[in-house]
Amino acid sequence: MLFRTIDPREGGEFHFYIESPNGRASWCKGAYRELVAPERMVFTMAAADENGAATGPTEVGMNPQWPREAIVTATFAEICDKTQVTFRRSVAESSAERTRALASWLEMFDRLGEELDYLCELAR
Repeated sequence: MLFRTIDPREGGEFHFYIESPNGRASWCKGAYRELVAPERMVFTMAAADENGAATGPTEVGMNPQWPREAIVTATFAEICDKTQVTFRRSVAESSAERTRALASWLEMFDRLGEELDYLCELAR
């Protein structure tokens, strides 16, 4: 993910793109609805164009049943000196599987875990 803008506060917005393995860029935008440190983060996500204008799912090649805007809730809990992250999104799992979004999300979290492990090793 490369962020063009990010304002991590309640009411703040973000605009980023993610590049697929085949080189296709997908733009997204959203807004932070709720930030409760260190417990929870709630934000919206929607397809966008390069300039940050909202687009419909079909305009960017997504399934027409994909919602125009998704609500994402991430919760964080300390368990045995580690952080458990629970990620909920207002998109049906079947739709996420069909569009390969679920696989993409899981890969993103695997990569985040690898980066955090690396940073923890550097800090030791």
